Amino acid sequence: MALKPLMEQAPPLSQAGLTRRTALNHVSTLTRIQKVLERKPKTQPLPEALVNAFQQLKQERGYGWATQHRNMGSMVGVMALLPLYTTEAHGVNLMQAPVWRQAMAAAARLSAEETPRTPLAATSQQVHQAISRAADPATKAMLALAWATTMRLGDVAQLQKQDVALEADNTLRVRFRKSKTARAVGGAHTVHTKLPKQWRRIVSSLLLNTATDAPLFPKDSATIPTATAALKVIDATLEARSLRRGALQTLAESGTPHEDLMAFSGHKNVATLLRYLGWGWTTGPRRPGRRCTRLRWRLLGASEGRRSHPQRPGAKPGGCGNSAASTCSFAPAALQGRGSIA
Repeated sequence: MALKPLMEQAPPLSQAGLTRRTALNHVSTLTRIQKVLERKPKTQPLPEALVNAFQQLKQERGYGWATQHRNMGSMVGVMALLPLYTTEAHGVNLMQAPVWRQAMAAAARLSAEETPRTPLAATSQQVHQAISRAADPATKAMLALAWATTMRLGDVAQLQKQDVALEADNTLRVRFRKSKTARAVGGAHTVHTKLPKQWRRIVSSLLLNTATDAPLFPKDSATIPTATAALKVIDATLEARSLRRGALQTLAESGTPHEDLMAFSGHKNVATLLRYLGWGWTTGPRRPGRRCTRLRWRLLGASEGRRSHPQRPGAKPGGCGNSAASTCSFAPAALQGRGSIA
């Protein structure tokens, strides 16, 4: 089974069916597994050989069960689309094989039982320091947009100029068309907020120097690793996921109601939001138990569908949603570090 250049012979419409990031992840998964299979005898049926290969890869690399389950899920996609990546003429439906299907079920169960590795949340001060010290203007802009919108670095990396609107009063409207959230809801997810004044020049300069239909962050520009490296300069324990978690916790500490937080993050389930907000934490270097207790009791009302504090004067019922930027006017103060976060 020989690999070929990434989807080189696939029709353009077929290529558009996958994001480049997903396609590259498929190729990476296929390459790793091929190297393992080459060291094994060729007598086993393919599903059984793949299960054993993934188990060996887990042992060699020290993957957790969550990573193992995700990698196996990626392999299902790879095999179904095999002709796009290799010289094979037909795809393979791994889920029809009982051996593979049961291995996937076991990995899912063990992943659910495993203690998750929770990233530390970045603070407003740390993000401002990272942006201030970053040398690359594109890296500064990527961090600023991710923090202001509470979205993932990978989502911000896929933005085009036409997706971002920055008004004279620093009102910021960002439409995420290719994000994980957009794929989950089946359409674009728009975030309305305001950009901290000190970051206006960073973002406006990037918009000014980018063509309307061009990506804000081309391949030779800022990437997730460079943005993460900028955070690690401030604190080596921070990672890419620290940014989104920290932005949501900062808004929550400022008194933002759960429906507004979910409008920012795109979460459809309050339980998912609670995990981002550190539900169940008691003590820690950045999140003292006192603060977690306040969050927990405020959000108990959220889990039962109730507002946990009075409606803000002039705010529309139902949170900020995707229609009225005015109802998100609380966000700038919190995300600039002027909220109640320590």
